[in-house]
Amino acid sequence: MSAAPAPATEAIQTALARAADLGRAAGTIEQLQALADELRDHVRVLLPAAQAHADGLWKGGRDWYLLVSRIGTARRAAESEAAPAGLLEAHVRVRLLATDCRWLLSEYGSASAPERAEP
Repeated sequence: MSAAPAPATEAIQTALARAADLGRAAGTIEQLQALADELRDHVRVLLPAAQAHADGLWKGGRDWYLLVSRIGTARRAAESEAAPAGLLEAHVRVRLLATDCRWLLSEYGSASAPERAEP
């Protein structure tokens, strides 16, 4: 029997499911902006675990370079809080944040879960 997902993981998965649903529906800019804000928060929570992993790699190696490049992309997306210029931009932003969030969750989700933090 598998363990239930951590509450933080459940919240992230719920946000990702909503992003997928809104990607198939019209959605309003306000709905998409609210979801983008939520996904940004999740990315910010997950980024430190990814950065900690990158810090443990040999600086200058291929794996390090690929990882810090990916982390930088996710960080820049999470830091960009400007209002979208239109509906298409709002959809694209949610899609990109969801992609970053999904990657961070799959690779580093268990390492950043608050209930698993060591004392």
